[in-house]
Amino acid sequence: WAYRIIKLANLTPLKNKYLGKLKGPHESRNYLKEIKAVWEDKGYKFKKTMPLIKAGFRTNFTFIFLVLIFSLIRSGLSIAIMTLFRQYMKMFRTQEELSREPKDFLSRFSHMQIGIMYLSVRLFEIFFNKKAMQAQNNLGLKSGIAFNTLIFDKLLKVSPSSMKDKARSGEIVNFMTVDAFKLQFLMSSSPDLLTMPMQIVVYSYMLFKFFGVSFFFGLGTMIMFMFVNLFFHRKFKSFQKKQMKLKDKRMKVLTETFNNIKILKLYNWEDEFLGRINKAREDEINNLAERFQVSNINQTIGYLAPILTSCTSIGVYQYFNSTLK
Repeated sequence: WAYRIIKLANLTPLKNKYLGKLKGPHESRNYLKEIKAVWEDKGYKFKKTMPLIKAGFRTNFTFIFLVLIFSLIRSGLSIAIMTLFRQYMKMFRTQEELSREPKDFLSRFSHMQIGIMYLSVRLFEIFFNKKAMQAQNNLGLKSGIAFNTLIFDKLLKVSPSSMKDKARSGEIVNFMTVDAFKLQFLMSSSPDLLTMPMQIVVYSYMLFKFFGVSFFFGLGTMIMFMFVNLFFHRKFKSFQKKQMKLKDKRMKVLTETFNNIKILKLYNWEDEFLGRINKAREDEINNLAERFQVSNINQTIGYLAPILTSCTSIGVYQYFNSTLK
């Protein structure tokens, strides 16, 4: 669908009728029905701690369970691939070296059988990985749309006088653009909260069994990078909070300007309010630049951490051992 729309856009200007209409379960009103039933009928709006998150989990419980099943299968297949690949590489050793190692379940299979098993499991892993990613993305998008439609439904019904003392326009924009995306990311990543610990424990055991004591040097390097990453993450979070306040300030000035545009024209205050808007926008752009720098440093550390951790583990192992497995 997206490819056809892009191809059509290269030939003629797009119109709304070319995009089609969302029908059935993909309509926004259906997303609103599901979360509104939980939010109002189930009484989640009266809960004191994280009501919106709890309502989101309750609304998408079946979908979250399905994504969790796909993630567990994907994790199990990834572990099986690692085991089969190691066994496949082990068979390139001489018979004398193989005879000195303890026999396991996979040692009864031939080299070709292990290779076929590896390719088969790898194909299944690719399939379930694609399905899990697709399901997680759908879960996140569905949750984000549901949260936004719930807010829109409330804004259409609430009176301006009652809204004035509770939330400003800038705060609403921040929630729609920032907080709703965070909730969307949380919902899509929720299955990983259960599968990641299992993967960490299993992979740590496999690395310790393979490298021995050298594994702890790599673990120490990884923990060091975790603390550095945590420091920059807190810096990024502080810039994010400041960005939301600056955006709220800019939206307040813009709203005040448009609401009193006749008075501004009457008293010739256009330049004064234009200066306020430009100043608010300049502060916001400067904060964005600083946040972007911190984000770049954090991403660079995230890319370097696995490489340096592997180099540390392999280097220490090679230093204490004459041969590399």
